[in-house]
Amino acid sequence: MNHLLFCYGTLQVPQVIAGIIQRIPPSTSARLPGYGCRRVTKRHYPGLVALPEQCCQGRVYKSLTLAELRRLDQYEGSEYRRIRCMVEIDGKSANKVNREIAAWVYEYRFAGRLTDQAWSLETYQKQLKLGSGIFKE
Repeated sequence: MNHLLFCYGTLQVPQVIAGIIQRIPPSTSARLPGYGCRRVTKRHYPGLVALPEQCCQGRVYKSLTLAELRRLDQYEGSEYRRIRCMVEIDGKSANKVNREIAAWVYEYRFAGRLTDQAWSLETYQKQLKLGSGIFKE
C-alpha cells in the first residue's frame, strides 16, 4: 500500500528525507488548516500545534511504503506521534479547486515545549547557511 505524509518541518528538505528513506519521493505543496508550526524550545526543528485561525504550510510526499514510514517514525522519535489528518492540496484544474486528502502527519507530543515563535523552512535554511541563531530563544 502507498501512503501519503504531510511534512511541515525539516522533512520538507529533500536531502533530509533522502537521508532517511534513501530516495526523494514525489511531492506537492499542501497545507493543514487549523494548525500552526512553532519552534521547539532550544531546538532547530518545529512542532505542530492546534491553532484554529492558522494554516500550516508544508509538502505531501506520495507513494511511501510502510517500511519507509517506520524509518521516519524512528527518525522522529518519541517526541512525535504519527496521526491521520485531512490536508489541502492546491488544485491544478482550470477552476483551481483545492483537494482535501487524508495523509499521515507527525504531531508534537509536548505542547508545553513549543515557543510562541512561528517556524519557517526559509528561516531554518538561512540560519543553517549563516551557522548561527538556530538555538536562540
